[in-house]
Amino acid sequence: PGPVAGGESEVPVLIAAASPQGEENLDLDEEIKAIEDAVAHFDLAGVKIIPKVLRGATRQELKEALLGDQSALIFHFAGHGGLGVKRDDFNRGVPKSEGYILLLADHAGKQKETLSAEALARHLNHAGTRLAVLNACYSGARNATYPWSGVASSLTASGIPAVLAMQFKVGHVEAEAFTRALYAALALGLTLDEAVWSGRVAMLETTSVE
Repeated sequence: PGPVAGGESEVPVLIAAASPQGEENLDLDEEIKAIEDAVAHFDLAGVKIIPKVLRGATRQELKEALLGDQSALIFHFAGHGGLGVKRDDFNRGVPKSEGYILLLADHAGKQKETLSAEALARHLNHAGTRLAVLNACYSGARNATYPWSGVASSLTASGIPAVLAMQFKVGHVEAEAFTRALYAALALGLTLDEAVWSGRVAMLETTSVE
């Protein structure tokens, strides 16, 4: 954490949200607000959580935010993710799976760009990220042949100490419930394990029982 006025310290949080056209439409404002509300009054031993929000995040904006002067000890992504296929130049050009997140190409929102797991890991390490929360479908998916090529596994392999992600498709209501409970628990001073448990319970409680 970096120092702020009055001898206090701050934990910078970067929230990036993107819902490109052509993908399932996501209303991410409530998720962003849930994080902002949860951390607004956090003050533990003089430590404050300071969120910075990139709404409709473009690839260039995210890159600049993570490579800038300010660190992002916590990185939260809300949007779409997945596993794609690329050429493996180190293995005779055979197809290789590669994780990615989807960002906007511009603020018109009609075009989308992928940011590979490898590139994201590089940017987050430069920003000093210690916790990455990927609230996106398949961001935690893994391929049996290339187990370290998914988004979450790639970040873990690069040295990010803690990564939270979704293995499968997740409904927006459940994802928002997880986010709200996770940050509310962290703001109360609970451990990360306790906060994740709280988030999972919140997701479970939103699921209808037939």
